[in-house]
Amino acid sequence: MHDADPSQPSSFQTGSLALKGDSELATLIAAFDWSSTSLGPIGNWPETVTSIVAMMLHSPLPIVTLWGEDGVMIYNDAYSEFAGGRHPRLLGSNVREGWPEVADFNDNVVRTVFQQGRTLSYKDQELTLDRGAGPAQLWLNLDYSPIVGDGGTPLGVIAIVVETTAKVAADRQLRDERLRLQQMYEQAPSFMAMLEGPEHRFTLVNEAYQQLIGHRDILGKPVAEALPDAVQQGYLHILDDVFASGQAFRTSGARFEAQARTDGASPTRFVDFVFQPIADAAGKVTGIFVDGIDVTDRIVAQEAIRASEAQFRTFAQAMPNHVWTAPPNGLLDWFNERVSEYSGREPQELLGARWTEIVHPDDRDDAVLQWQAALASGERYQTEFRIRNAAGEDRWHLVRALPIRSDDGEIVRWIGTNTDIHEQKLAEVETARDRDRLWSLSQELMLVCDYEGVVTAVNPSAKRLLGWSEGEMIGKTLSDFLHPDDIAKTAAEVGKLARGATTLAFENRYRCREGGYRLLDWTAVPDSGRIHAIGRDITEERRATRDRDRIWNLSPVLKVVASREGVISAVNPSWTSALGWHFGETIGRSILDFVEPM
Repeated sequence: MHDADPSQPSSFQTGSLALKGDSELATLIAAFDWSSTSLGPIGNWPETVTSIVAMMLHSPLPIVTLWGEDGVMIYNDAYSEFAGGRHPRLLGSNVREGWPEVADFNDNVVRTVFQQGRTLSYKDQELTLDRGAGPAQLWLNLDYSPIVGDGGTPLGVIAIVVETTAKVAADRQLRDERLRLQQMYEQAPSFMAMLEGPEHRFTLVNEAYQQLIGHRDILGKPVAEALPDAVQQGYLHILDDVFASGQAFRTSGARFEAQARTDGASPTRFVDFVFQPIADAAGKVTGIFVDGIDVTDRIVAQEAIRASEAQFRTFAQAMPNHVWTAPPNGLLDWFNERVSEYSGREPQELLGARWTEIVHPDDRDDAVLQWQAALASGERYQTEFRIRNAAGEDRWHLVRALPIRSDDGEIVRWIGTNTDIHEQKLAEVETARDRDRLWSLSQELMLVCDYEGVVTAVNPSAKRLLGWSEGEMIGKTLSDFLHPDDIAKTAAEVGKLARGATTLAFENRYRCREGGYRLLDWTAVPDSGRIHAIGRDITEERRATRDRDRIWNLSPVLKVVASREGVISAVNPSWTSALGWHFGETIGRSILDFVEPM
């Protein structure tokens, strides 16, 4: 750089398009010795160059221009803030040398945009740059467009650079937190629900909560609409008090009568739960978190211990579920009336081990084996099997039994219940069928592999998209099907997934069985030592984008994009070739400025 006399403005400053007077970069550009670059002395710059630079300096967006094959860098004040410790050394440098850690990336930009006259656009592009404090990972929105001079001569590239690192990091953190929260909810043994607003609208429920209420469609609905039975029992009033006061409500052994089911039963459950208010940063209550456990079995057992045999039987007869008892040897010796009403058999017909006669033959052996295991271990008995009713219909039941122990820990009694879960079981089967249909019929490629990249499952779309059968892919590694240039970056992405990260919008090319490659856009999540991924074929979409850009830039027809008010926002190169108006002289003006008045 050479010394400049601030009292004598440079020829560039006094040209038809003066630089912004209060701009740091305007001063630096005017003082720089441009004769040492491929641009040459500033006084010899073409009008197009000076116009673009002047326009850039007035923009609040981070903009950098890359001139000529070398990609000589000229940028504005906003870009200098992005450059950090590399400013002002970047000014006047060749872009490949100015940012050596991404030289290949910028080389592709110069070749594609400067040499070929195409545009490039990247959303949340991940790069590693050293801005003076050491290499750091960051994400950027990058838009590159060619700068063309008189006669269509390529002059350089203009780039708009917007850093999105904070947004990407926040989005990923939020997504990961939601995923972890959802997994915690689904796997928790206690029932959980999240209610929002004064109307207590359901925004999240887990499987245990759905079991409690009979698998009803409640998400997005307020409590008053979703659970009228809970409203009738006073739970809505308690929720209103918690929301208004901000004080948590806790109780144990609360009775909950669910609404009547299709089979006429109305299950009675006993629960320990808490209504915990959720407040925002200002302390205002915005919702209520519901957390509790179904203690029906415990309540039944406690009642049996506290009450006499007659009292227990009175209580058990009032239960809508099947209730039965057995001594320590496990031979059933008593049933409540619900069992006889359901099965059509007298209690004496089911005593001892004859209860197995009403168990579905396919479920009988497993039911007996698990009952014997519970008797041997003294642990709680819990299983599911089908029980035949008086009409000959086999219905699924959740069967539980708890041991009643003496003060010295000896088992003196077993108390069991059978709860009808037939509709829930059918719904689970249908859900599994839907999941299988989605796997089989999806037009997207679904793939499962381990953390070493070994394929363990693919859906039929692999055959349709790539020509590979399931047998040809399972057991092989991803690299066996990848384009050689994509193997390294795919391995790196698999490594991130193995460490618990999730993948969104990752692209790579897969080899087709008959030759050639297809470009796939992937979304993937890790789970239990496996990676579950969905790939969308974007080959034709990407080709169409390239063709559209090529048509725009090479078409001899004038193409103009303008708002409804007639303000021009884009023109193709033929505009300049045909009319002589440059890009900088056109954008932002009214289309009527270029129409000769009648």
